[in-house]
Parts: sequence; structure tokens; C-alpha cells
Amino acid sequence: STDGTKDLLARYSAEDEQVKFLVDSMGSMGHAKNLGLDHARAPYVIFVEPEDEFHRNALEYMSLKLDEYPEDDMFTCETECFGDDSYGRTNRDRKQIIADSNTNDNRRLEMDNRLMRSWIFDGITMYRTDFLRDNGISHYEVPGYGKQNDAFRFLALVKGVPSLSVEVLYERRMDLMGLRITDARMVTDVCDEFRFLEQRLKEDKDLWWKYRLVFWQAYYDRNMLHYERLSDNLRSRLSKRMQADIKNAIYHKEYSADHFDIAVRDEMELLLKSTDDFDRYFIARAKSIMKAIED
Repeated sequence: STDGTKDLLARYSAEDEQVKFLVDSMGSMGHAKNLGLDHARAPYVIFVEPEDEFHRNALEYMSLKLDEYPEDDMFTCETECFGDDSYGRTNRDRKQIIADSNTNDNRRLEMDNRLMRSWIFDGITMYRTDFLRDNGISHYEVPGYGKQNDAFRFLALVKGVPSLSVEVLYERRMDLMGLRITDARMVTDVCDEFRFLEQRLKEDKDLWWKYRLVFWQAYYDRNMLHYERLSDNLRSRLSKRMQADIKNAIYHKEYSADHFDIAVRDEMELLLKSTDDFDRYFIARAKSIMKAIED
């Protein structure tokens, strides 16, 4: 940060013993989060992103919920987004897309309703510190572009017992319309984090077999979230990487398109057949969406 944040936090930590200021030189968001978790002293821990704005008393409310339900390992709240995404879609638009997908074809929910519901809504979560440490749940921490929290959330959800809330306790600013990612590191970083997640899941064969289809659904969902934001010259790099990963899963009999909802299944079939056709399809769709917004 170049806006004086470091000096401000150093002053806070000097004035208040409850504030612990750690400096991380690795250049990795995941490593910084792991460092914070290593030094956490409270029974609960939460990771807050720069664009998050909590409602008043939200953290107190979440901690009281965990006090009330000692059998639960984490508490997740729903997000209310403000601002439009890169296609100009509002928070209501995105929720309607998800609702329509689940109504038209329930394969997504058949895989694991608890996990997919939390994953799709991308809520913020408060965890029991001992649960994370006892299960060795940590963030992917190779220096790179992303926030490096996808693998962490997935591991926590499959190993723990979450208490899911439908209440909105915080807001998250969505990407401004027209913003595009031009950093080529995003192409490999998001895929590499899922490779890290795959390796962690395969440490327990039963766990991997149970959640492998949910894993590939999450892999596709998250990659396509970034794919939409990539500049046109980078999209082909990501689609080729995705194609290679999914074909490898098919070869090892770890993937089956039959378990995905109709829209996603059609997109994956196009991806596996031709990355060029896949890219042309989504570029055309993006232009159509933008034109509809402008009109």
C-alpha cells in the first residue's frame, strides 16, 4: 500500500495491545493470511478484504452465533453487493441468474447443496480458530495475482460443519463496468490454486471421491468468473489451460459432464471440442450483453 496504511497500522498497534501489526515480505495474499492465522489469539478468526464494508455490530453478531451453536465450525453470512459487475449486471441480476439455473436444472444442488449454496453466494465467513488449526486448513500462498481464498474456503466447507445464514451482514463492491484484467498472471494463478486444492483433497481419497464433481463445478465457476473479466487477448490462454485440466480429469475418470446443469454442460462440451469456438462464443455473448445494457 502506498497511501500511508503501514504507518497508520503501526501507530494503532503501538497504542492498543489488541492490535498486532505484521509485515509480510513474500508478496503473497495467501501467505499474509496464513501469517495472520498463525498469530491469532482469539477463539474466532475472520478474513476481511479491502472492498468489504460490514454492517454495524456484524462481527459481534457472528461471534454470538458461534457461541450459540458450539457444534458448528464456521458461520457464513450473505453478501449484498453494490455497484455493477464488468458486464453491468447488478447484484439482483446475478442472484436471479443463479436462481434460474437452479430452478431449470437441479444437478448443481444434487451434488452437495450445503457446499454449493455457500460457494455460489461467496459469503464472508467467521471460523473457529482451533478448527482451522486442527485440520491444517491454510491458504494457497505462492506469490501471484489473486486473493488466494478459493482453496481455503472449499477445504473448510468440506471438512467442517457450517451454519449458513441468509442475513446480509456486509457489503462488497463489485467490479466496475468495463474493468478488464490485463495481467497474464491471472491465467495461471487461479488454475494453480485449484491444483493445490485438488492435491489437498486427494490426501483423503474418500473426501476427494465425494467432492470431486463439486470441485470441478467450482473450478469452472471460478475460472469463468475471471474469464469474463480478462482482456480478449488473454482469454484464449485461460480456455486452453481449462481444456487441458478437464481433459486430464476425464482421462483419470474424475469428471462427468452429466452432473452439471444444462447450460454449464453445453459450455464445457464446447470448450472440450474447440477453445477457439469457445472464445468466439463468449466474446460474442459479451458484446451482446454490453449492447443490451447500452440500449
